[in-house]
Amino acid sequence: MGEDSTQKDYLSVRMDQLRGTGKAISFDLYLKLGVDHFVPVFSKTTGIDYHRLQHYRSKGIFELYIRAADQAAFEQYVSSPLWEQLEQPGLSPERQAALLLSLTEQAVVEAFSELPITEETVRNLAQTLHAYVQTMLKSPTILALMLKLVSRGGASFYHAAAVSVFSLFLGRASGVVEEAELEMLAMGGFLHDIGLVHLPKEIVQKAGALDPAERRMIETHPQVGLEQIKGFEEVPEGVRQIIYQHHERPDGSGYPNGLTSRAISPFIPLVRVADGFTSLVTRQPWRPAYSVGEALRILKEEGGQYDPGWLKLLQKMVWEKG
Repeated sequence: MGEDSTQKDYLSVRMDQLRGTGKAISFDLYLKLGVDHFVPVFSKTTGIDYHRLQHYRSKGIFELYIRAADQAAFEQYVSSPLWEQLEQPGLSPERQAALLLSLTEQAVVEAFSELPITEETVRNLAQTLHAYVQTMLKSPTILALMLKLVSRGGASFYHAAAVSVFSLFLGRASGVVEEAELEMLAMGGFLHDIGLVHLPKEIVQKAGALDPAERRMIETHPQVGLEQIKGFEEVPEGVRQIIYQHHERPDGSGYPNGLTSRAISPFIPLVRVADGFTSLVTRQPWRPAYSVGEALRILKEEGGQYDPGWLKLLQKMVWEKG
């Protein structure tokens, strides 16, 4: 129900002020429908829904309103972003993992919306992944918690977060990925399927087998994804290779170019293992999630599709951390 009050009872706030903030709020946020007509859209009870926030942006809405009496509470809220909260001493691993998950959800919602990806979105994503890497280097326990949290999500956008975290986890555990490469690896895992956002949902989410025309369309998503991040200096070359090559296979049977192992980025086998495992342990519209053991068995039975060295490391890590 709308609230009829005078304009002076409300203050406008920019939606971008909510970037990097938590879901819990101590005030209500309103949408202005007309002169002196305001409708509550986020409340102290429900908190902020990042998906709905992005939906408003996609409709060209970039301002919300607060009651004038809540100005101090709002200013305090936006002055303590999740980035800063992560740096507070004495936070439990569970709290740090929860903060990272909130940042992740915001970043994924923005990156995987129907809007064209923007430089601001890429910068926000880079900041989130930097927090991942720095937090993990301080405490691997937190990354293990993140693995459990993101792999339990059923929505498709959680897949991006999970592939990012599992790629980061594998890279760190291998001992062969340099620290400077970890953020690149995490961003590549995050954005590998960005091209799917711009394909018809009824095809991307189809439960049954794809017909030849649908298959050809799906196989365009690496090129579509590459086009989405074209010209963004924040996206390293290694990330572009992951986006474009993550469906290539060592025997040349992959797509879009049928590359063989000598021409494929050395990070692709790692990301493919993270991608395949995450897909299996995440709920899908047409099936429940597989258990860790079932997922590992399926990947091993796929023959040469997945690198046995990365599979062996994944098995070791998920059993130790599970």
